[in-house]
Order: sequence, then structure tokens, then C-alpha cells
Amino acid sequence: RRKGRVVLYKYSLWIFARDPVLPHEMMKKEYSIDGNNISNFKEFVQEFNKKVFKSDHWHGNIDTLDDMLDGGYGTPDESEDFTIFWENASKSREDLDANEYLMWKMKGADMRYADESFKKEIELAQSGLGMTMFMLLVNTIVNHKNIQLVLN
Repeated sequence: RRKGRVVLYKYSLWIFARDPVLPHEMMKKEYSIDGNNISNFKEFVQEFNKKVFKSDHWHGNIDTLDDMLDGGYGTPDESEDFTIFWENASKSREDLDANEYLMWKMKGADMRYADESFKKEIELAQSGLGMTMFMLLVNTIVNHKNIQLVLN
């Protein structure tokens, strides 16, 4: 926690008393998604589109989410720092579990052509020991250096 201090910023004198917020932090955009509105991956997509992207352009492809978080698609720009607050994240952690990941992973998969690593990933998800949808989403979001994710 920062103590009160005086900061010179672009020829302006900023005096902070208790819990200072620096000028560059005041400019940071903030978005909030609510885990109470999310009980499955489809609802996550709807909530994220509504609250962060302000559109319905993302349809659930994780590579596309990654690209859109880079900016330039009417989405937050990569040069912009911003924060996403994930309210009620513990509920989302429970709802976006290994079963949800498994359903997402298997959608459109043809097991006849699956390699061994894909099959192993499916086995781990089925046992509840592998990746969860929540983990995949969090990893995708925090992979961007300009995005701060706060799980509440």
C-alpha cells in the first residue's frame, strides 16, 4: 500500500493524501464480468461479449478470444492497459470445471483422428485432473501484458 506522496507528472503537481492513484492509473479502463451471470461456457461468452467487447463478435473460439484481446477488432487496444474484474469468480471456478472444458474440447472433435496427446488430455479432463474451462480462460486473459485480471 502506497503512502501519501507528491508526484510530478507532465508539469502538473499531484498531491496524494491517503491511497494515491497515479495519473496513468486513473486513465486505465476497467471492465467487470459477473460470475453470477455465468453457469457454463456459452454464458461466459455472452457475458464477456456484453461487458468487455461490447459486441457479439466472439463466438467461443479461444484462439479468436486471444486475437481479440490483442485489440484491433473493435475491442480494447493492445496499447491500452485495462483491468477486468471477475466478480464471483469462485462460482465461475466451480461452474467452468473439467466437464465444461471436456464439452468444449470435444465439440466438433473426431476421435478417429485424435493424436495421443489429445486423447490424454480428454482422459485427464474426464477424471477431473486436467485442465478446466476456468483455467483455460484465465490463462488466455492473463497472457496479455496489458491486461490485469482481478478475481473477486
